[in-house]
Amino acid sequence: MINILGKIMNLGEIVKIALIYYLIYLITLIIHELGHAIVAKLNGMNFKIFIGNKNKKILLDTKYIRIYRTFLPSGFCQYYSKGDKSYDILSLFNKSLLILGGVLFNFVIVLILLLMINFLKMSNQYALVSDALLNANIAFIILNLIPCKFDGRYSDGLRLINYYRNRKVS
Repeated sequence: MINILGKIMNLGEIVKIALIYYLIYLITLIIHELGHAIVAKLNGMNFKIFIGNKNKKILLDTKYIRIYRTFLPSGFCQYYSKGDKSYDILSLFNKSLLILGGVLFNFVIVLILLLMINFLKMSNQYALVSDALLNANIAFIILNLIPCKFDGRYSDGLRLINYYRNRKVS
């Protein structure tokens, strides 16, 4: 009987850890998409963040975010013209920032977490969560810079390469 209870306790711990990592993934995904959204807003553009698969049921739909019911969601930030401010008139630098906004935001979070981990005294639980959040943000940076197409969408790395390959030289 004791072995069975021990296994149940271990299973409970595994489920708890899996839920923590899932939440960390979702937080990191939202941080990434917010990076694109903030750069779009700073450039005077409108945006809408999409989390999940558009073929699934909508859980939340507001002016700025739409979340679909998906177990392991991906994200996308759509930005579009606002009045006279158009993507087409943005400078080369601002277009690049818009494409890399998510990665840059993840990078800022990595720097903040590194400072916290190295200079704050945290309990083991907070240190483990901080480490997991740090690793998730580093993984997001790397995976988003790899030029590829996933789930019908281009990675930030592929979008940047395509932008520089197809831009008009004036």
